[in-house]
Amino acid sequence: MTKEGANARQATFLKRRPGLLKKASELYAFCSVEMAINVLSPRGESFYFGHPSVDVAVNMHEHPKMAHIDATRQAQTDREQFLEKLNKQYANVLEQMKVGIK
Repeated sequence: MTKEGANARQATFLKRRPGLLKKASELYAFCSVEMAINVLSPRGESFYFGHPSVDVAVNMHEHPKMAHIDATRQAQTDREQFLEKLNKQYANVLEQMKVGIK
């Protein structure tokens, strides 16, 4: 392998890496999939990308039952936070109505 060849591969890698990571991000955004990508450069450098994170995606693959439990807990927490927000909005509207009636 010549130095010019190695440099050309590294340059190509550096140009294409952002596009690869962008495509992975789009796949997550459009399909709501958990993923982890580990890309090694020609020089041996490692680049990671994951949604929601690399650790979560890897754990989901290695321990699918535990990942399902974690996802269920997160969904419950999200629902509770959303319900709390709606209850606050409702209380504010009631308070505004009481002030308007007086």
